[in-house]
Amino acid sequence: MMGSAVETVRPTNGKGRAMNASDLVVDNGTDFWVDPCVYTDQELYRSEMEKIFRTSWVYVAHESELTEPGDYLTTHVGEEPVIVSRDDKGAINVLVNACRHRAAVVCREERGNSKAFRCPYHGWAYRNNGDLLGVAQKAGAYKDGALRDVDGLHRAAKVESYRGLVFCTFDPQAPTLVEHLGAVRRHVDLWADMSPEPEGRLLPPHRFEYSGNWKMQAENGADGYHPAVLHQSAFETLDHFGVRSRALSNEMLEVGKVRGFKEGHAILEGGPVARLNPKLLASYKAALGERHDETRVQEILLRRHIFIFPNVYLMDGNIRTILPRSIDRTEVRSYFMELRGVDPAINEERLADLQRRLGTAGFIGPDDLETFAAVQTGSRSRSLDWMVMSRGLGREEDLGDGELLALPSDETPQRAIYREWFRRISA
Repeated sequence: MMGSAVETVRPTNGKGRAMNASDLVVDNGTDFWVDPCVYTDQELYRSEMEKIFRTSWVYVAHESELTEPGDYLTTHVGEEPVIVSRDDKGAINVLVNACRHRAAVVCREERGNSKAFRCPYHGWAYRNNGDLLGVAQKAGAYKDGALRDVDGLHRAAKVESYRGLVFCTFDPQAPTLVEHLGAVRRHVDLWADMSPEPEGRLLPPHRFEYSGNWKMQAENGADGYHPAVLHQSAFETLDHFGVRSRALSNEMLEVGKVRGFKEGHAILEGGPVARLNPKLLASYKAALGERHDETRVQEILLRRHIFIFPNVYLMDGNIRTILPRSIDRTEVRSYFMELRGVDPAINEERLADLQRRLGTAGFIGPDDLETFAAVQTGSRSRSLDWMVMSRGLGREEDLGDGELLALPSDETPQRAIYREWFRRISA
């Protein structure tokens, strides 16, 4: 049984027994079990917001969304509202979107360009780097030194980018972003190299919510076990109307490999990254061939779902971010990744394929969302002690540097996620 040198006691899990952090996950070499209260316990959820989303590197933006000084967007780090802005000197900042006066959000727009943010409540203003610009009606209103510690909006401790992906952490002692990525970095490079001209460009997001815990989306995107069952009708419908060939549908059911990483990252991979007609595919390969040798091109063309712990998927056509809203409500933002340096028709076909498969009105996406709600309902059972995630345990190939390679239906990705989740929760 996994354990911690420090015993972390928390409230009961709703089944009448007090739980330690070490009681949440069983990992004994034969079994890998997870207590379903990881989806339902409110105290545990609050601990996740503090011990995972504030201490880990969390994805917040892509540099293509912040090309000019003054560009900004708003998002969340866990439940922490933040502004991601490029200041007048070109640096990217992650600012807590809460006025230092009375806590109102100072920016209520999803994105835009501004030199400053002015609180709509009492008018306190801040530069786009977070510095305090001015206090409304300040003269004579405060004793000398009363505002000495109010120097601007709170900031993330560190902000770093990799291949256009912007991450932040509120932990000043966190390792570097490259250290956090670990062995998954080479797969991120392959994903980024899908765009012949670096880096790709994000379109504004498609936003949706589901009635379930945030970890369900984290687990599911790298799950090669469920498609043959959950998405069977979707593939049969697409085949029936000639949208795709049965051969391609069969290929999608037999994903090539899954990977798990010691930092909690995970990958589902296999099949062609670009579902294009032969003419467009030849054009795309030619564009890639101008920058890479044939071996590298073939690696780039492999379809991947890359999960970077704890909140983002890099998929073949999109970036998908996971934003917890409550213990049983999660927002997902899906950003189409437009390739640069290719025939525009390639991006048009890629976008249509993404909408057809993973949009909320697509053939595959709704299956997942309905299942998340079903899991949230079932996890409230007082009879269910454990969820079993033991599939493939012991037959994985250890590639070194904390990377495990496994068969497509093995639950190696889910175990990687929960091992890192457990490490942080029990710290």
